Amino acid sequence: MLIDSSITIHKLEIFCLVVQLRSVTKAAERLGIAQPAVTSHLRHLESKLGLILMQKQGRSFKLTDGGERVYHWAREIVGRSEEFSNAIGQINKGLAGTVTLAATMAIGSYRLAKVVVGFQAKHPNVCIITQITNPVLATEAIRSGACDLGVMLLDPLQPQDELVVEMIWDEPLFLVARSDSKHLKPNFGMRHISEVPFVTPPVGLVTRGIEDSLLRVQGITKRRVALEFGHPEACKQAVLADVAIGFVLASCVEADIQRNDLIRIDIPEFRHFTMPVFLVYRRNKLLSGVQKGLIQEIRREIARPLLVGNRQVAAPTTRRAGSKN
Repeated sequence: MLIDSSITIHKLEIFCLVVQLRSVTKAAERLGIAQPAVTSHLRHLESKLGLILMQKQGRSFKLTDGGERVYHWAREIVGRSEEFSNAIGQINKGLAGTVTLAATMAIGSYRLAKVVVGFQAKHPNVCIITQITNPVLATEAIRSGACDLGVMLLDPLQPQDELVVEMIWDEPLFLVARSDSKHLKPNFGMRHISEVPFVTPPVGLVTRGIEDSLLRVQGITKRRVALEFGHPEACKQAVLADVAIGFVLASCVEADIQRNDLIRIDIPEFRHFTMPVFLVYRRNKLLSGVQKGLIQEIRREIARPLLVGNRQVAAPTTRRAGSKN
C-alpha cells in the first residue's frame, strides 16, 4: 500500500508531540492551537494509515502496537526533516556545503592551506576539497567544472577565455640557504651567483619560467643547476641539506627562517622578486554562499603581510584582472 501524500510532516510532528507530552491538551497548548484541532489531525492520520494509534487509559492514553511502530517511524522522519531544514538554512547562510579548490603546489601546500584550515575551523559543517596540481591541470579543472575555484599561478600560454581571473597577491620569492651554508662567501652578492649550485623546478614548469625570467632581467642567463624538483618542499630539503641554494616562495620557508634553519640571502637586485597568485573561477558560475564566504576569507587573510624573521614582507597587491591577467 502506498502512503497517502496528505500524511504531512506537520501531522507527524503533532503526533510525536502528543506522545512525548502524554497529552493532547498539553500538545495543543505547546502548539498554540485548539485541542479539537490536534484531535482532528490525529484522527486524519489514523484514517490515512488505516490504524488505531492510541487507546484511552484512564485520563491518559497508551499507544497500540501499530501506534508504537508509527511513532518510531514518525520520530525518525521528523528528526530527519529538522536536520534537512537546518542544513538548508546553513547553506543559505553560507555556513555549510562543499567547495572544491584547485591549487598549484606551493600555494596549496603552504599559505592557502592555512586559510582553508582556519575557514573550516570556523565553519565545521563546510567540506573543502583541495586538489594540488600544476597550473595547466588546475585551469582545466576549473574550466570543466571539476573544481569550483582556483588559487594558483597561471601558465601565460594557456587561454583564459570564459574565466574570471583576479590577482590576489604577489608572493615574495626568496633566495635562501642554510644558515651555516658552506656556499656563502663573505659579502655574498651578484658576482657569486654563477659559482654556487642551485636547486630549481624543472624546465617547463611555470615556476621555473618565472624564476628564469626574473634572473634574465638582472642579466643572469647561466647558473649551476645541481638539482631540479617539481615540488617546493623537495627544493627546500635540498637547501636544508646544504646541497644547494635556491629561490623559494616566502610562505614555504616562513617557519624555517623563524627557526633560523634557513636564511634569506639579501641581494638588492633580488629583493623585489615575486610570483603573482590568482583567484580563478568560471565566468558564468553561480557561486554558493559558502563559496563566496571562502573567497572573502582568502582575500582577507592574504591581504595580511607575511611575518618572516620578525619582519613583515611584501604586503600583497590586489588587482582584479577581468578575464585576462
